[in-house]
Parts: sequence; structure tokens; C-alpha cells
Amino acid sequence: MLRLPGSIRLNLILVVLGGVLPILGVVLGSGWERREHEIDHVGQTTLRLAQYYAHQQTSETVRLRAVLTSLAAEPAVRENNIPACTALFRDVLLGNPNCVNFALMDADGQALASALPFTRQNLADRPEFRQAKATGQFSVGEYAVGKVSGVQVLPYAYPVYGAGGQLSGVLIVSVRLQDIATVFDQSMMPPGSFVGLADREGRRLYRHPPSPRTPVGKPIARDVWDRIRAGSEPTIISAVASDGLRRIFAAQSVALPNERQPYLTILVSIPENVAFEAADAVTSIWLAWAGLSLALATGLAWIVGRYGIHDPLIRIVETAQRLGDGDLAARSGLARRRGTLGRLAQAMDRMAQSLEKDRADLVATRDALAREGIRRQTLMNSSSDGIVVIDSKHRIVEANSRFAQLLGYAPEEVVGMLTWQYEANFDETAIRRDFADALAVRGTFESRHRRKDGSVFPVEVSACGVAIQGEAFFVAVVRDITERKVVEQALRDSEERYRTLFENSLDAIALIESPPLRLIWVNPAFCKLSGLAAEAVYAMTAEEIWNLAHPDDRQELRTRLEKRLLAGLDLGRECYRIVCGDGRTRWVEMTSRRLGGVGAPAYMTIYHDITEEQERAALLAAAKEQAEAASRTKSEFLANMSHEIRTPLNGIVTILQLMAASGLTEEQADQARMALAASRRLTRLLSDILDISRIEAGKMAIVQAPFNLRRAMTEVRELLLPTGDPPGLACTVSVDEAVPEIVVGDVTRFQQILTNLLGNALKFTASGTVAVTAVAQPDSPTGHPRVLFSVADSGLGIPKDKLDSLFTPFTQVAQGYRRDYQGAGLGLAICKRLVGLMGGSIGIESEPGQGVVVHFSLTFGLPADVLPQPAAPRPRATVLGRLNILLVEDESLARLAIQGMLRREGHEVATAENGREALELATREAFDVVLLDVQMPVMDGLEAARRFRAGEAGHEAAGWPLVAMTAYAMEGDKERILAAGMDGYVAKPVELDALLAVIAQVVANRDRRGAGLGAAEK
Repeated sequence: MLRLPGSIRLNLILVVLGGVLPILGVVLGSGWERREHEIDHVGQTTLRLAQYYAHQQTSETVRLRAVLTSLAAEPAVRENNIPACTALFRDVLLGNPNCVNFALMDADGQALASALPFTRQNLADRPEFRQAKATGQFSVGEYAVGKVSGVQVLPYAYPVYGAGGQLSGVLIVSVRLQDIATVFDQSMMPPGSFVGLADREGRRLYRHPPSPRTPVGKPIARDVWDRIRAGSEPTIISAVASDGLRRIFAAQSVALPNERQPYLTILVSIPENVAFEAADAVTSIWLAWAGLSLALATGLAWIVGRYGIHDPLIRIVETAQRLGDGDLAARSGLARRRGTLGRLAQAMDRMAQSLEKDRADLVATRDALAREGIRRQTLMNSSSDGIVVIDSKHRIVEANSRFAQLLGYAPEEVVGMLTWQYEANFDETAIRRDFADALAVRGTFESRHRRKDGSVFPVEVSACGVAIQGEAFFVAVVRDITERKVVEQALRDSEERYRTLFENSLDAIALIESPPLRLIWVNPAFCKLSGLAAEAVYAMTAEEIWNLAHPDDRQELRTRLEKRLLAGLDLGRECYRIVCGDGRTRWVEMTSRRLGGVGAPAYMTIYHDITEEQERAALLAAAKEQAEAASRTKSEFLANMSHEIRTPLNGIVTILQLMAASGLTEEQADQARMALAASRRLTRLLSDILDISRIEAGKMAIVQAPFNLRRAMTEVRELLLPTGDPPGLACTVSVDEAVPEIVVGDVTRFQQILTNLLGNALKFTASGTVAVTAVAQPDSPTGHPRVLFSVADSGLGIPKDKLDSLFTPFTQVAQGYRRDYQGAGLGLAICKRLVGLMGGSIGIESEPGQGVVVHFSLTFGLPADVLPQPAAPRPRATVLGRLNILLVEDESLARLAIQGMLRREGHEVATAENGREALELATREAFDVVLLDVQMPVMDGLEAARRFRAGEAGHEAAGWPLVAMTAYAMEGDKERILAAGMDGYVAKPVELDALLAVIAQVVANRDRRGAGLGAAEK
């Protein structure tokens, strides 16, 4: 039989629901159909986009196949003409911006040519190379990151056949995978959508937009891939993707014309919840209308049921419930209502009034008793200790909540327990014996109680016997002393640990009390260090304690420590000597800490024996002094040897230059040129030796100044190849556009590095190519530009077992009596050290017969405001006309040669052998330029320059240009000589062009100063 609810309002609401629920069913069914329609619509949309991408990819593959077929037919490619192929590939790459690189491999996979700069590499293991070589057909490879470009690429390959029909190589083109993002963005797909590419193994090649949860190079979701492979083309599925979202996928595969297996699968995905948004929005609107209708109908039914029937009955029921619950003051308030409900309410109100009067008397009596019990119980429960009342039979009759908490029981559970059920130190027999007379018990003792879980804890019990209405009871106050026991044990353990630590410490430890100063405790290590027994230490007076310090350290140490003792500060850290009991002297390092507490201030001091450290420090200081002395001796020796070698070498070089211009026969001129070249080589060797010595001594300074990087590189090439490229050799210099034009660094040292490397490349490359490149790298953490320089040649190459030793001074690849190339083996060693001083790194790559590539990376600064001005053209002596020159040189050979060279240039030359003769000659004759040797007898060149400037040779002579010609050519010599009053500087051995250039410069400077003075006077 159907049973309806007893509530009137609920029955009315059920009637309303019966009419509305079918409408809700219709709305939900319609919404489900709309969701299915949206899924189909979204699937078709994503499929069209995937098919568009597939069509584009197929077209691009056909186009690339045509490009590679055309390239394979080029004669340069078929003949493996590397320079021509490189130029051809660069042109083709410019016309194919979606491609990353075009490269040619030989039949063994070795790289021959590339549109981008590359190092030697082998691609024989790459799938596209193997397939193209095996099938002789256009092939596609697998996803990779380009070794040269560093971007994500998909490689294609095509075989190349030579004139005889033999396979001569394989063309490789790498296509970047980022170019489909633009079309996807323009398609205005919903949020959360993406387009992706997968290879034949299901590995993700590309995803736009990217997501950290789905990185490129990882497999896509296995379920998605399996369903795509199992379905027919094209494929539309709904599955959970790698990012955890349920998505609608449209997939279209792309395969080569001669292959059934697709090499690429294009996926377009939209989140399923995005597809449902439109359908769910319509359903939500209909549900809202249906819900509103239901709410209005239900509300009307609720109002009628409540105010017509429900509320009066509820008031009568509530009144009855309140009466049943003991609220005798409850009244219905419906006594004046007519009808059956009104009469029922009147009868109930009269019954409640009668019961209320009877109950009032009982409540008054009960409340009085309750107040007394509450007061007593509150007093017991407010105690932080347990309180228990035990009868003479040792049974608990009452206990406060704290006592029950201590034992782990509920308060009602402890009542009725026997004392031996929770007492752990006494059993039943002992309790009945020792506590037989309750009134005789009075005192405090420690015991142990047992909790409900069986654990035992220490307690302190204060018990006494009382008599209540003639019956004896025990009243006990129980306190948990677990923490107190733990603290007491911890104090004992701590004291024992520290005593063991101090007694066994290898360092001497002492406790000092002050004032008065005395040692109150020392460990055995202190007695061992001081050579005194503990009893003797404890008996020492303050003066005897101070006397432990060495006499030379005592007074100063005592003054410092007494100030700290008086101020109540830590004694700090002190290093000093002590005198042991056996007369030995030991160095100690003392550290101290002031200890808190009552009484006289105490200090814990620790003494560490550092005698051996002090002795080692003294030995190190002596060794350092010896090393510094040796370094100074070496520097003085190098400076002297440089001067002594350059002086006679100057005479040789100048005489040879004079001879070369004196009308010799062709054979004699060749001999003079060879002798001059050998002398200059000796000069460069001397400079290299001095450079490596200065670097090793740490005296090589790196200058930071703005300079034009491209101009500096071009100047090095022009210096080494002044007449252009030799026959059969092409030397190029190229700088990346991203490299700054003006940088801040040491241009002299930079050009020295580049000169050595380019010079080596030219020396060891008889024919072929030498390429110098500069490529920008990512900026340093400080924001300064970094540049990678490379010097690559196609010369002989270097065996791998020789590479590690190339940067060692005086080391060459060819050793022994057979030497095909001259050199001292210092160039690369200097380069490595200079690169290190400039904060960079250097490396070398080579194989025999494959040439050499030397890379070095430098970090430059950027100029703030001042940029270097273009270099002024070097003045030439030929435009100066006839000059009257005073040559001051004590070496007769050099004096004769330089005088002859200058006279051949059309100048008048007077000579002097020392500074004094020069001053005397200058008082009688006027000169345009004075050339001064620095080291001369009677009066050196620097002293002569100072006297010229002081006017000892006359007022006009004080302004003459002074040029130093000296064999002092080490670091800092030029600056020191110019600071002495010189206007120019020429290092020996003197080169005629360099000398004429300096003379032209100082004379031009003199003329500009004279013109400026004349203008000022006007």
C-alpha cells in the first residue's frame, strides 16, 4: 500500500513536482542532443584545419624535392666543388626562408659544404642519409635539433650522382617546424586549442602554442597515438591528452609518394569542455526557466499549507514537546481560536498551568542541593594536580578530572577502581599492609602510577587520613613529576657529556674567574700544553698567571685583556707565545667566552697550539721573499738582455736597410733582404720571449679603450697580406652583423692574438682557403657583448695527439732535426695567456689533412659616450721637405747607418755621441727634430731631454720635438720615456718607415702648436 508523507506541506509540494519533472526531462534530453551536434561540428572544423596543414606540408615536400633534384643536377654539386657549393647553398637558403640549412655530405656521411658555417661532422648514422643512399630516392628523416642552427628541424635528403653514375654524395635540407603557428593564430581557434606535429614513432615534433607539460621531443599520449594509428584516414577521436584534459583530436598523416608509412602526422585539438559550452549554455537557460516555474508553484503550495493548516498544528505540537521536555511555562497562544484546534489548545494550556505549579516546589529543593555539589566539584577540578578520595577498602569513591586525565581514564571510569589497579610500586598485599589504618596516614612520597594504556609515569603523592560521618577515608593529591625527572636526568647527562668533552679535548681549556684573576678549572690538555700539574695551576696567583705569557708579548697582552675584564666583555681572540713549565716557548691561539651566572664573572678560554702553523708561515714568508727576489732578478735580467740584444741588432738592421737602398746588384739586394728578414724575425722572437715572461710574471696589463672591431680585424689581414692574396689562396674576413661596431677592450693585444693565429694559418696553408669570422654570442651575465672568433684554414691539419701540447711554450708539431716551418713555438702559448688575461677562452679543432679551426671567445665592454675617432692617416716624411735633424747616438755603427738613411731621405743630419755634446751643439745651431738614444755615456737621453725642456740649450730649443730611439722596449718603458719629456718613441732595431712616421708626427704636432700660439697672439 502506498504511504504518503505525514507533512501537509510536503504532500502539496509532491503534487507540484509531479507536474514539473516531465518538463525537466524534455529539457535535459534536448541538451544532450545539442552536445552531440557540437562534438560533430568541432570535429569537422579541426579536421579541415588538419587537412589544410597536411596539404601545405605535402606541397612543401614536393617543392623541396624539386629544389633538391635541381641542386643534385648542378655541376658544382656533382663534382663536390666545395666553395661553389657553399655559395650556391647560401643563395638557395635566401630564397627558402622556411629552411634552416642546405648541406652536402659525401658518400660516407662527412660534411663537405653548408650554407651556414660548420665544423666537420658525420651524418652517416642519420635515417634520411641511410635511406637516400640505400634507395636512391628522396627521403625524410626524424625530428632533430640542428647541430649548426640549434633549432628544431625536420631533415630531408636526396642522393647526388657523379659523372660516372656513382653515388658521390647526399644533399640534406633542414626545415624548421615553427612556421605553421601563423596560420593557426589566424584561424581564431577557441582557448586551449593547439596544433602539433608527430613523427612516425608518435614523438612530438612541434606544438603551438607550447606548453611545459607537453615538451617537444617527448611521445604524445599513448592512448591518443594508438587510436590514431588504428583508425582510418582522416581520424577524429575524443581522448585524454598528455596535459590531462579530454580533447577532440583531428589527425591527418603525410607520407612520401613512394612510401606507405607516413613520416608525419598533423594533429589539431580543441578541449572537449570548450565544444560543450554553447550547448550547455542553451540547456542552462531552459533549466533556469523550469526551475523558476517549479519554485513559484512550490512556493504557492507552501504558503497555503503553512498559513491555513500547518502553522496552528505546529504551534500545538511544539507546545506539547516543550511540556514533555520539562518547560512547564510553555503555552500554545491559540486559546481564543475557534473550532476544533482552538478547543484543543485551551485544554493543553490549562494542563500546563497545573503542572508548572507542582514542579516549582521540586525545583527549588533540587537547585539547592545542586549548587552545593557544583561548588565542591569546581574546587576539585580547578586544581592542576589530581585529587582522589579513597575509602578504607582502598576503593576510589571520588576523583577530580585531573586525576582521571593523569591515568588516561574518563572521570566516571576511575570511580570504583582499587588502588593497586593503578599503583605500580606497590601490589595489593603491600598496600593492605602499609596503608591498613587510614587515619594514621599523613605525608608525601614518590611513587609510580600505571595508565590505562599500560604505561607508567612518576608521581609525587601527598596523602592524609580523614573521618567523614564516622567512616575513614584517604584523601590524596597526586602530581605528575615526569618533566621534573626528565630535566634532572638531562642535567646529569649534560654535566657528564661536557665533563667528558672537556677532559678529552685536544685543545687546552680553562675556566678563569675575575676579579681576582684565578684559574678555577683546567683540562688535561691545558696541563700538557703548559707543562704544569693541575694542582700547581689552581694554586697560581694572578701575577703568576700573567707570567705564563712570553716576556715579549706579556705587557701588551695584559693591557688589552685587563681592559676587557674590567668592562665585563669577552676576551676575544688572541695569538701570542707562552712559556711552558719546562722552559719551552709555544705559540697559542686563545678564544674566550664570558659565562653568565651569579658570583664573580667567569670566562671559558680555549687554547689551540699553533706553533707549527707559525713556523710554516715564517717559512712561507721567507720563500715568498726569495721568489719575489728571483722575479725581480729575472725582470732585471730580461730588461738588460732586451737592451743588450736590441742595441747590436739595431746596427745590423739599420745597416741592412741602408745597403738595400744603396744600388746593389739584384743578387746583393736579395741577400740584403734575406738578412733583414732574419733580423726582423729575431726581433719578433725577442718580443715574444719578453711577452711570455711578462705574462708569467703577472706584469702584463690589459688596457680598456674603445676601438673599431671590424677595422682592427681588417688591419691584421692587410698587415700579413700587404699585396693581396697569394696565388691559389683565398683569405677572407667576415663579421656578423650582430657584433657591435665599437667595443671597449685592448686592441693591441687583440690584434696580437689575431696576428699570431692568422699568421699560422697562412704559413701552413699553401693553397686553399683561410677564413676569419666573428660571430655574436649571448651576452655575459653582466650584459657585456661576447664574440666568438674563428680562424679556419684548409691546410695540413694537426694530429689529435699533438693538440693538447700546442699551447705549451716552445712546442711545435714537428720536433727534431727535420723542420719544414720556422718558428719558436711561442705564438699559441702567448695567445692562450692573452685570451685568459682578457677573460676569454681558446680551443682548437683539427684532423690531419682537414685543416685547422682555432676558436677564441672574448667579452668586450660597450662605450658609454665617447666613441673612438677614425684613425688619422699616418704622416709621411716625403711631404715634410728638408729637415735639419740632430742625431744623438753613442753606438758608431747605428749612428752611421741612421745618418745615412736620413740623408738619403733628403735631410740634413748632425750627430753627437752623448747628451752633453747634444746640448752644446744645440746652443750653436737650430734643429727641427732631435733624435735621442736613452742609454749613453756622460749624459743619458732622459737627462738630456729634461735639460732641453728646462732651457739649458736656449729658449727656442726647449720646444724642439724630441724623439727617443731606444732598446728599452719592455712593458711600461714607452710610457716612462714619454713622461720624461719626449714627444715620440721608436724602439730599436729602428725601422726606417717607423722612424719617418714618428718624425712626421712630432713635426706636425709642433707646427699645429705654433699655429695655435700665433692665432692666440693675434
